[in-house]
Amino acid sequence: MIVVTGASGFVGRHLVARLGAEHRSVRAVSRSGGGLATRADLERAADWPAVLEGAQALVHLAAHNPPPGAFRARRDAAAFRRVNVEASARLAARAAAAGVKRIVFTSSIRAYATGGIGRFAESDPLRAADPYGASKAEAEAAIAAALEGSGTRLTVLRPPMIYGVERTGLLGLLARAVRTGVPVPVVREPAERSVLAVGNMVDAVLACLDDESPSDRVFNVADGRATSVRALAELIGKAQGRAPRFAVVPSALAVASRSIPGAGALAARLLQPSAVQIDRIRETLGWTPPSTTAEAVRVTFGDEAGGR
Repeated sequence: MIVVTGASGFVGRHLVARLGAEHRSVRAVSRSGGGLATRADLERAADWPAVLEGAQALVHLAAHNPPPGAFRARRDAAAFRRVNVEASARLAARAAAAGVKRIVFTSSIRAYATGGIGRFAESDPLRAADPYGASKAEAEAAIAAALEGSGTRLTVLRPPMIYGVERTGLLGLLARAVRTGVPVPVVREPAERSVLAVGNMVDAVLACLDDESPSDRVFNVADGRATSVRALAELIGKAQGRAPRFAVVPSALAVASRSIPGAGALAARLLQPSAVQIDRIRETLGWTPPSTTAEAVRVTFGDEAGGR
C-alpha cells in the first residue's frame, strides 16, 4: 500500500492516476477528502493511524504554499513552519511507527536559495531565506531527524517548476507573450532554466518507490539538461505555430531589476538562472525523464491542449 498526501493537488492527481493505472495499491489522502481521497489533516494527529495502517510507502506531497498574491507575511510565515516543517516531521514519525519502509518527500529547488536562483547540485548547501524555500529546507532536516534510528528510509526530491496542461506557471506567462506578440525579455548570455513536466515528476517518484536500497537518498529531478527562457519560448511558439519576439536586456540590468519593488520576482524568473543537475538520479537509479521538454511543451501548449 502506498499512501499519497496532497492527492487532490496538481502532482498528486497525476501520481494517483499513474499508480492506479499500474494496478498498485494506493490510498489517496487530502485535507478536503474530495473525490475518492481519504480525508486527513496534517495537523490532526487522530486522522493518521487509520491512514497509515498497512502502508509500505508514503509519498508526502502536501504542503502549505499559498498562490502568488495571497501571502500574508506574519500569518503565512507561521503556517509554513507549522505545516511544512512541524506537521511533516510528526507525520514521518507516525509513518515510521506504523512500519512504513520508505518515505518520498517532495522538497524544492527553492530550498537551495531564495527563489531557486542559481545552479545547484545535491551537495550544495540549503540557504533559502524566503518562507517557502526555508520551510522545505527545514522540513528535510526535521523529517530525517524524526526517522533517525528507525527502519524507514527517506528519499528527498528537489524539483524545479513543475508544469502541465492544468498548471503552466512561468511557461504560461511565456505562452501568453508568444500568443499576443509581447516581446519576451532575455539576456544575451542565456540564463539556464530547469523545468519539469508533471509526467516526468511522477515517473521519478515511482523510480524512488521502486528503489530497494537501504540508504537515504536526495535527488534533484528535472526534464533533463537545463534549457533557457529563450529556448522555452521558441518551443512554445513552435507548438502554437507562432514566432516569439524577444527583447534583449543587459545582464547588469537583469541583476539590478531583482531589487525593484514589484518587478524583482518576475525578473528573477525570466532573467536569472534557476537550474539543477540531475546526474545523481541518472547514475543511482538509472532514471531518465520519459518525455523531453520539447515533447512535454508540445502536449501542454499545442493545439491539442487548446493552444494555451
